[in-house]
Amino acid sequence: LAAGRFADVTRTDFASVGVARISLGSALARATHREVAEAAREMFEEGRFSGLGGIAGSAVDAMLDRGAG
Repeated sequence: LAAGRFADVTRTDFASVGVARISLGSALARATHREVAEAAREMFEEGRFSGLGGIAGSAVDAMLDRGAG
């Protein structure tokens, strides 16, 4: 599980000790929640909306097209 104390371990490091499958559990959702919370804090505490810029849909599509390999 790539979370907790293993969040800083690289894919190469996992592979070097024989790990074939890396699970994210809810780590990706928690990372998303952190970004949402920061954007909300900026809006409600600072009156700024820069946190809503995000990533372009085309960039997400390109990552999905590349796949995991």
